[in-house]
Amino acid sequence: MATVDEVRLFWGRNPLWTGESADKPGSREFFEEHSRVVVADGFAGELDERIFPGGATGRRALDLGCEPGFWTVELARRGWRVTGADLTENAVLLARRRCQLFGVAAQFSVQNAEAMTFPDEVFDHVNCQGVIHHTPDT
Repeated sequence: MATVDEVRLFWGRNPLWTGESADKPGSREFFEEHSRVVVADGFAGELDERIFPGGATGRRALDLGCEPGFWTVELARRGWRVTGADLTENAVLLARRRCQLFGVAAQFSVQNAEAMTFPDEVFDHVNCQGVIHHTPDT
């Protein structure tokens, strides 16, 4: 089994989608192609709005394992105050660039999902690699 440091090293050298795209990593074309593929492969060509929890305005979401920021942007577009977190600085840099290109705001943090440094219960919603976890209103 790989150690966290080995995983970090691998993904630091090979950020998600950088090996699949012919476009320059960090370019608008790179991110647009990535979005098309995510929607085509994961959602049969149309992003289903029902997967996004309502009542987002002003609420905080964590995009854990944000990779190149697809979900970070999609959540921010829907009114969430998003923090993108990933194990590698390279992923965080790509996600930050994507947000800049697509005009949404987000915070970013390099984090190990098994030992995060965020305070408890700071997020209302957690998205992890497309798996959605939502804290219901209490």
